[in-house]
Amino acid sequence: QEEIHIYGEAREENVEWRFLAQVRILTTINEAHSSLRVVDYDIFEFSNRTKPLILINRDHRLSHIRLEIRYVNQFYEKLPNFVDESQSGDLLLNFDDGKPSLKVHSSLLALYSPLMAKNLEKFQTSDFLHSGQQAELDMKDCDRADFIEVLYQIYSQARPLWADFRRLSRGAVAYQVLPIMERIIKHLIEFDMPIIQKIKEAVKLGVEDAIGELAFTAEKLGIWSYLIGTGFDPKSEFGDDIYHRLICPAILQAKRTPHFARYRSGYKLTYSLENPSEMEMPFVVPLKVSGKTFFVNKGILQLYNDSELATGNNGERYFRINVDLSKYLESKDLTIQQVIEAMLQYMNPQNHRMKIEFVRPVIMIAYEHKMFKLVKEMEQFLVDEPPMTSELLLDQLVFAQKFDLKNVIGQTLLRIEVNFVDVAYNLIETEIFKKHISKDLQNKIMDRIVSGWGQSSWRLADCIPTKKLRRFIEADDGGPISNHDADLVTFNDINSHYAFGEPHDLPVKLEQQQ
Repeated sequence: QEEIHIYGEAREENVEWRFLAQVRILTTINEAHSSLRVVDYDIFEFSNRTKPLILINRDHRLSHIRLEIRYVNQFYEKLPNFVDESQSGDLLLNFDDGKPSLKVHSSLLALYSPLMAKNLEKFQTSDFLHSGQQAELDMKDCDRADFIEVLYQIYSQARPLWADFRRLSRGAVAYQVLPIMERIIKHLIEFDMPIIQKIKEAVKLGVEDAIGELAFTAEKLGIWSYLIGTGFDPKSEFGDDIYHRLICPAILQAKRTPHFARYRSGYKLTYSLENPSEMEMPFVVPLKVSGKTFFVNKGILQLYNDSELATGNNGERYFRINVDLSKYLESKDLTIQQVIEAMLQYMNPQNHRMKIEFVRPVIMIAYEHKMFKLVKEMEQFLVDEPPMTSELLLDQLVFAQKFDLKNVIGQTLLRIEVNFVDVAYNLIETEIFKKHISKDLQNKIMDRIVSGWGQSSWRLADCIPTKKLRRFIEADDGGPISNHDADLVTFNDINSHYAFGEPHDLPVKLEQQQ
């Protein structure tokens, strides 16, 4: 049986990309005598981290196989190249490997790591800033590849935590990069693996808080006592130091506290927009908004692009407020101070939440100031917010068209096919639709109403990709190979080998169907 593997590749290195698409598979035995026929369809995700879609041809008579694809959601982000001359930054990180230094934003590193903040505050003094010297820091506690993985997490929300989990853990632990360490601990605790195996992994990675929390959880669940009763020897498994210094105190704490008690409070960054701490002060810049001053980490603004912000005589920064934004705020009874504060709070690495009423004005501000990273992040909030009436649907399409929100348009077109088709009927009769929606988008909307693929199957109207990637095709039929997909019951499907080694090294049992 012939296999056809369907996948995508980026044309450049160090890219995170993914596409969500409606896919229809058509086949025929002889195109001259019979037309192509749809034999299979579903929603698929293609990315640099998903496995290929595999079509298994069970019919040797097939003369043509055609794939029809309609994109619903697209994401493409090139990861920063920290040695590129075009890379912005005020700090050089030097590694003892003979390779070029990494150029980064010192204030951003100081925000993520109090340990690094202590080493970097000397570069923020007036004397140093006026000296014209280049700020440089020797990185002796981890290697280059480890810390680059940390930087990827700081500079990009697109990079999966498990992309290179071991390197990321080493770099984050070495320099106490708190938000990333908190996510690493959560990943270790929540990962579906026997708890003793997870403790061993935490020991290997040097994530001490995860060791304690896992031991604490094991005792609370009764697992620890059970294992000791079976002859389990924690000293030989984890070593004397880990056992006495971390595990014993955690077990004792679990025994002494109520069942619902927590082992620890999570790491919290110091992030105050109005009263920055003494540690924050060297790394913030005043941002003036209608008479109010916010103190914003300079690295955060640089990450999202502060090149279009105005600068006052004393170094303070300003956003431009255009007429359209002013009218919008007035119509929604919002103030510019509220919107900017919500935007700055969202930029907190441990927040990334936004009330829906602030999303549109933040997009308007970000688009005006070429903060396109922020525009794309805000777009996802609109993608997740369904318009329930024809007025809201039209308003969303006009807004998405104006600010080039392709994923909002893609998701809206998908909704129009089935769930919102009645809403769309009223939409196309309005003057705003005829005057303010481009002809190309009008045609796409009409096409989805009349011939949308989702009208023939609920699967094509969904926005959740299937995990059934092995499909058979014949002249008159097609579909997933089996409801039992081995990838769904192993660690393969989430690429866990990046974090914990290859799946065959793990204690997993599979029941094979005969």
